Amino acid sequence: MVSPAMKALKSYQQADEEGVMVMVSRQAVDEVIQQHDCLYAELKRMTDHLEAFANDHSMDATAETWSAIHCARAALSTQGDE
Repeated sequence: MVSPAMKALKSYQQADEEGVMVMVSRQAVDEVIQQHDCLYAELKRMTDHLEAFANDHSMDATAETWSAIHCARAALSTQGDE
């Protein structure tokens, strides 16, 4: 699921707080999207790694570890690919 904000960015649409459509820099938007995609990929990679570690070392994995994995998975599911 792609957030409404990311959908708007990818279509180069932007509104100010009153809802008036404003011009945006395509380069700036493209840089934000690229950075978002990089951060998303890194969060996914780190979450997968942490989950594999927790599964392999289940005696050492705490409730906080599993909670962090659950929260990261929830964040990933709301920012997924189209």
